[in-house]
Amino acid sequence: MPHPGRRRRYRVAGDSMYPLLRDGAEIVVDLDAYAASSQQVDDIVLARHPFVRDTEIVKRVLRIEEGDRVFLVGEDPVESSD
Repeated sequence: MPHPGRRRRYRVAGDSMYPLLRDGAEIVVDLDAYAASSQQVDDIVLARHPFVRDTEIVKRVLRIEEGDRVFLVGEDPVESSD
């Protein structure tokens, strides 16, 4: 049986990922499977906020460029500050 990995529960705050994830929804992230080099376009990922220290965000991978530079977006362009 495969090892499930280390998992952590997060609560979604805000509507930037609506309708996929609503404000208050809970998600579980497998921390062992979470590496930038393994991400693909359209994956839903947990990332550090680029401007707010100690804040994590849930976003969709829009594109990946050379050097593993990953561009993320929210599902709702009105509610997301991408």
